[in-house]
Amino acid sequence: MNKSYKIWKNEFKQSIKNVFKYTFVIFILGLIFFGIGGIKALSFYLLFLVCLSFGIIREIEKKIQVFINVFIEKKIITKEELLTYKVKTKDIPK
Repeated sequence: MNKSYKIWKNEFKQSIKNVFKYTFVIFILGLIFFGIGGIKALSFYLLFLVCLSFGIIREIEKKIQVFINVFIEKKIITKEELLTYKVKTKDIPK
């Protein structure tokens, strides 16, 4: 389980890095096309910040969903297996 967590953690870090990498490229393109000041540039920067925050939130949401599926559901399955095992062994006289 610890190995799976490390893999999940590395994938999570990589996905956040990808979000920053792509948004940085968009930011540089915005600087080239809109310049530093002006109304168009300000609206672009606001749009950039919104997209960056939604991208990060979406990546975090995906990775948390993977975390829930892999770790928590795995534990529930093992608990159910344990319960069915206890029920089966209860029927057998000692």
